[in-house]
Amino acid sequence: MFKKVLLPILALLTLVNFAGAQALKSFTEEKFLAELKPFLEESNPKETEPIVEEFTLLWTTNKFSRDQKYSIFSTANTMLKKKMKAYPDFKNYIQTLISFAKTNQSDESFDAWQEGLDRLLQGSNRYFNSFINTCNNLFKESTLYSSISTKWKINTDKYTFGFDSLPKIIVQETDLTCLSKGDSSTIYKTEGVYYPSKDIWRGVGGTVFWIRAG
Repeated sequence: MFKKVLLPILALLTLVNFAGAQALKSFTEEKFLAELKPFLEESNPKETEPIVEEFTLLWTTNKFSRDQKYSIFSTANTMLKKKMKAYPDFKNYIQTLISFAKTNQSDESFDAWQEGLDRLLQGSNRYFNSFINTCNNLFKESTLYSSISTKWKINTDKYTFGFDSLPKIIVQETDLTCLSKGDSSTIYKTEGVYYPSKDIWRGVGGTVFWIRAG
């Protein structure tokens, strides 16, 4: 009898907590971290708690400048207005910010990256999420493009972000490798610009040989 009563109560409490997290309408600038933590952790504690901890450390140790913090805060509020979810949307954005902070990107590159995000938020949420996923793959695996069957990878960390009506990734000299269905092809010593929202690579120079992966 006790278990029969307890289970509905626990379910109701979980529902109330979840609804409370989703009810957040906007972040307050001076309370951003304090509001972000429960908003994320109540949605998926197991995955988001370590991310929140790492992001909090970067935030409080001023890994982000004052202007960058305001840009992040503004983007987060735009995401709320567009009814984007704590998980996975905000989780992916915060994870990408953590990865970005670990790169050697300049302030100008960060500003261009954020501008690209904000422009994408003016359209469908899926374009924003796709760009975030592209950036995560780039930071973690040096992958520019990824699908079920194909990956395009670079072997340099010499890249920056830009914006000229579309977000872009400017890659300095690199070997650009395509991995697909057990085969690979590489363009050696090329450089170029990748437009993630259009899946377009505009390269300059390079030499191509064909080899079998593995």
